[in-house]
Amino acid sequence: MSYYPPELPNPFPIDSDRTLTGNRTQYMAVPQGGDTFSAPLSSGSDWPQPQTPGMEKTTSLTPPPSHLAYKPPTQAWNPIPLRRWFAVTLLTIMVLVAIALEVALHFSRIKTGWGVTGVFAATTGIFHFIYTLPPVAAAMVIVALWAWTDVDIKRLQPYIDLAYGNAPAKSTLLLDYSTKHPGITAYFAIQRNHWLVALSSILVLVGLAVQPLAASLFTVRNTWWNGPDLNVTIFDQPTQFTGLNMTVFSTAAGFVQANVLYNATIPNFVGRSLAVTRLAVPTNRISNGTMFAPTTAFKSAGNCVAADTVNSPSAANGQSLIATSTVNDSSCTLSVAIAETPALQFGVTTANCTGDDSLLPMVHNVVFWIYDDVNGTQNALTSAVFCRPTVQLLDVTASIAFSNGQFLTAAVIGPSDKVLNVTDPNSSLGGRPLNGLSFNDTAADVFDASRELATTIGLSSAIIQNATATPGGLEGRMQDKSIVRLTESAYSLYLSLIAKQIYFEPVSGQFQEVTTKSFIARLFMVDVTVHILVVVLILFAILGSYIHIQHRKLRDRVILPLQPGTLASAAAFTARSNVSDLLDAKFDDKQLQEVLRHKRFKMDRETGQIVLDADGVDEDDVGGANVRRRRTLVDFMGRNPQRQSTM
Repeated sequence: MSYYPPELPNPFPIDSDRTLTGNRTQYMAVPQGGDTFSAPLSSGSDWPQPQTPGMEKTTSLTPPPSHLAYKPPTQAWNPIPLRRWFAVTLLTIMVLVAIALEVALHFSRIKTGWGVTGVFAATTGIFHFIYTLPPVAAAMVIVALWAWTDVDIKRLQPYIDLAYGNAPAKSTLLLDYSTKHPGITAYFAIQRNHWLVALSSILVLVGLAVQPLAASLFTVRNTWWNGPDLNVTIFDQPTQFTGLNMTVFSTAAGFVQANVLYNATIPNFVGRSLAVTRLAVPTNRISNGTMFAPTTAFKSAGNCVAADTVNSPSAANGQSLIATSTVNDSSCTLSVAIAETPALQFGVTTANCTGDDSLLPMVHNVVFWIYDDVNGTQNALTSAVFCRPTVQLLDVTASIAFSNGQFLTAAVIGPSDKVLNVTDPNSSLGGRPLNGLSFNDTAADVFDASRELATTIGLSSAIIQNATATPGGLEGRMQDKSIVRLTESAYSLYLSLIAKQIYFEPVSGQFQEVTTKSFIARLFMVDVTVHILVVVLILFAILGSYIHIQHRKLRDRVILPLQPGTLASAAAFTARSNVSDLLDAKFDDKQLQEVLRHKRFKMDRETGQIVLDADGVDEDDVGGANVRRRRTLVDFMGRNPQRQSTM
């Protein structure tokens, strides 16, 4: 009987009345009506004869047993990554992930990230790795699935060329894209017009950037975050001025000196120009935050200006230092007798200003004066700075650090509606604060007089010491009149210190609701990383769709009855084919290339075998001109032959 179906030509025609002489073995003809295959008549082969009973010797010309007789394939093999359901699923996942990234970034912005606590708030170490691992794992899966697709696109390329026939060996039998780097593959694929292979390899290279990008998708930042509201205790509140305490003034002047000379820290709830209500700070609740308390504060200012005119008296002649100035539309004068020694003389006293006669001396304008004849030239430098102190009672939002309870800043809300004698123009003080340098001398005892002297000398000395420590020294500050700025700074601090002591009174059992903010760790998405990943994923989806659609068109003529890639499949594709007569396992690479170089190949659509293309044109036979009609991607756009493959 015949082993080949009647619709296929027998590749081994044998006359019934003669034998076929092979290279090694002679065979009897197959009887037309017989049921068995005859054994060879004789053998010229040195091969060992089969010893196993029931086993017959076979060669490449031996038809297969009846249970392995050829049956036309009803369904061609198609790799999983190139099937429609796989491609649609993968490309859809890419688009959905891109959309999800942009949506997540939107919520990351409007929600100011996501809260993380404990060990997961770390920016380094194993727990930082844990929350950066999921996006990396997702990226690995997506890139790996496309790499799988890329492998099968490369694997099928030789069979696509064979399916269209007239294919040279270098693009079919000798082609091996799978063992090369994607960059090298893309280069050679472009040379051979395998554009889909080149594009797929380029996408693999682009995919290599996805994993490091995914690792940088999330970051932990310390974020200024609203905390719980608290009720805190109030220790003092603004009150009416009722009397003097000379210890307060002398202590304040001494602190200004310490601040100038030793950079002493300003007391809590006191600023350069502010004195704020003192509150209890729960430092044990939040370590790295700030408390914001709506409260009241006194804002003090020296309002110091340089004298309009000041003479240069001669101490030897007993002259006086005379200065004049206009302060707030009030004409003020100073007259101080200068002693013959020492060369440097300074002090502070009340100024004689129009409009101050009806007010107590303790609220008058003051003037800081300096006489400097250090060089003994009788042409001394002189300076006079007139100051008109003011104070405002304000509603503020005080910022206080939880870490140490230190007053930081105060945001002014507006003037307070509370009326005090130091701010009320109709009071005995005329709405002016104490100048802190002029007191009721007639009522002072010897101790208060000493404290008064210590106050005036201490505050003046602080200004002189501050100026001396600057580049250019005291003389430089007097000449460029920057002594005014130094005076304003020292005097305003002094006024704030005394305001905290004499304009507030202690209270108990009162509370104030405050808001809190602190730096907490929040998980954010990195904007740039998200946008790059979205672009890459959309690019993958668009180009991947194009590759799948066009590759499916190219595969229309490819009939693979079995999966390529194994030694068995390689042997099966050329079994009983005229190609097998060309090959020998003893060939090296150069010999193999030389044997196949001038041959053309195709894939038999009926049997799926790789055979020599009898219609192929040898390039060398036409003067080296390549007359092979290359089937490229462009050749098959628009083709729609009868589909033989399944997705």
